[in-house]
Amino acid sequence: MAELSAEERYNNADMEAFNAYNEACLQHGEHVRQYNDCLKEYERILDFHIDICKEVNEKAKTYNKAWENADSLSNVVVIGIMNHGKSTMLNALIGDKDDSTFKVADKRETKEIQREVRDGICWTDTPGFDADEDDDNKALAGIKHLKIGLFVHKASTGELHANEVEVLHKLANKREEAFLENTCIVLNDDISDDEKLEILLDRIDAQLKDVLGQKLEIFPCNPKSYQKGLREHKKILEGKSGIAELRNWIKNQCQILEIGKNSRIDQTARILEPEIRQKCKKAIEKLKKGIQDIEEQIQLAAVCSDDIHNAIKEINRNKDKMRGLRKEILDNVGILGGLMSVFGGGGSSDFDEKHNSNMGDINRYIVELNEKKNDIVESIRDFRGWQDKLRESIQNMQKIHESWE
Repeated sequence: MAELSAEERYNNADMEAFNAYNEACLQHGEHVRQYNDCLKEYERILDFHIDICKEVNEKAKTYNKAWENADSLSNVVVIGIMNHGKSTMLNALIGDKDDSTFKVADKRETKEIQREVRDGICWTDTPGFDADEDDDNKALAGIKHLKIGLFVHKASTGELHANEVEVLHKLANKREEAFLENTCIVLNDDISDDEKLEILLDRIDAQLKDVLGQKLEIFPCNPKSYQKGLREHKKILEGKSGIAELRNWIKNQCQILEIGKNSRIDQTARILEPEIRQKCKKAIEKLKKGIQDIEEQIQLAAVCSDDIHNAIKEINRNKDKMRGLRKEILDNVGILGGLMSVFGGGGSSDFDEKHNSNMGDINRYIVELNEKKNDIVESIRDFRGWQDKLRESIQNMQKIHESWE
């Protein structure tokens, strides 16, 4: 086989340099495509993680709401129309013998919601209904978080008045079963005649059944007699006042609410915990898979970087080969005849112009490939950052998962 001439070897070296450059460009183009695909998948994983977090937060809100609706304090609220002894009743229930906690007067006294916490119970006094619209609104606001309601009625005025019936009907509609189950009627005043008391109780029972469709517990109480017993240390007055019986009912209701509270919280937890843990587990698996996929892209990017580095070395080898062949061509062919025949009569100046153009192209190849190599280094840095972000997300999911175990 005939040996290739210097000119053929020169042209082959030039072509090999171009082929190495072109192949490296194709590999970098594939890397860019894979990078963009990986970025889209990374963003999908992040969106999935965000969606899971939103779902978990919504579930957590449901759980927290169960706690909020079952706070540690039992809120006992006195309700009733103006000047029926609500404040006096509260003072007696908390053992205040001098009416120094909840202010008392013969005229309209309670114009704002007042609260006093004693022994884990929040005792709440409300403005009387039927004074004016502002008082009615404040009273309604006071029963917003009612746990136990005491509807106070002045027994000496007889059965429930029309405005009291209207208030009860309004409250029952607003609070529904929660109001009916945890509210009692407190008759404030001393009715010493048992027969009159029985008649009054029957009438009020009938009214309640007619308005609410059911009966409520009714407790005759004489708070002033109880307070007098406290001041004068007369147990008989305290015992006959009916305050002890009302306190026992409130205590029992508090216990029932506590049991119900724990039951609701436990039930909510039983429903939510497996679902949240499953969602966290699913998110963690997807996040881990994302980290593995990115690691594969890092390996591919590293291979691409090495290939481009090798392409640059190959181009430099061919560049050096072309420089050597240039000298050989000029020496072997000769200044006049040889070059004229080989390059179409242009002489050494035309060849040098071609050579310089080739060297310019090759130098451009090297610069571009070095830029592409740096681009891959930046891509790998991005990949590592994405992995760190996904690891943070995994830690977040693991904490949520552990908090629901």
